[in-house]
Amino acid sequence: MVRKFISSNRETFLQTLNALEEKENKKTELSLRKEHSEWFCGQDSRFSSKEEVMSRRAQDRVRGYFYKAKDDITKSLIYRQNLEAKLKLDEILGIFQYFLIGCDHFSCLFDRKYPRKHQSVEEDTTDGGIPKKRMRLIRDLFEQDEFFKDLCVSLCNSRGDFRCQGLWSESTCKYNEHTINPYSTRENFILFQVWNLDHQIEISRTVIPSLLETVQLLVEETNLKCQVHRSKATNIDIIEYFLELFTTDNLKLVHIVCHDKGLHSLQSKGRVLCGNKSSLNS
Repeated sequence: MVRKFISSNRETFLQTLNALEEKENKKTELSLRKEHSEWFCGQDSRFSSKEEVMSRRAQDRVRGYFYKAKDDITKSLIYRQNLEAKLKLDEILGIFQYFLIGCDHFSCLFDRKYPRKHQSVEEDTTDGGIPKKRMRLIRDLFEQDEFFKDLCVSLCNSRGDFRCQGLWSESTCKYNEHTINPYSTRENFILFQVWNLDHQIEISRTVIPSLLETVQLLVEETNLKCQVHRSKATNIDIIEYFLELFTTDNLKLVHIVCHDKGLHSLQSKGRVLCGNKSSLNS
């Protein structure tokens, strides 16, 4: 019956459909609370734009990874039983926090107005205890560093369209319909919460155990050699572990169907290094 009605009123049906689509597109482009109030239902009153809300969502996810890493590290046997390892791990956590502040906890990931886009993005042709002033200074300093600037990218185009990046083991998503624009409607915003930032090299199964093992080697092996320069090892590759824990070097945005919770076969690239060298200059 519905099919018969559509076929008999095809032109009217298409006009109505186009009108609804145009109305939806206009709402998607709106940014401010006063322009699209229903989108902000339930949101904190301090947020005046969709971009602010989405930026905070990205920060919350990245902060979650830091707290997860910190929890796993501080509960580990070596952290609780080896003072030298504990001091080293506390130092590493402090550096991670410093880096995250410098990158604004990657608020850019979900911000459609952020100018630098991830390489997978296709454009349509049409912290606690740290003073705010110091946090701003740290972010300004990092903004001048090309290495960290390149890490800060948005995962959506300027309209706010996100595309699934596919299974951890695949280069792209096999499903064309795995797209979403959380800027368009409140319903889409809610649905976006079940999209995952998936660690290709798994955080709890692989990255943290590797970091703990590397620190243990560093503090217990007196003749340990740097794997790059074959000199005496005095540090660990903090940059590599940071990349694996918090950045799009290892994170993929995926639809729930493409979130494989099984064992991933990838191994951490973290290692010991000599002197103050890191993967930044090795």
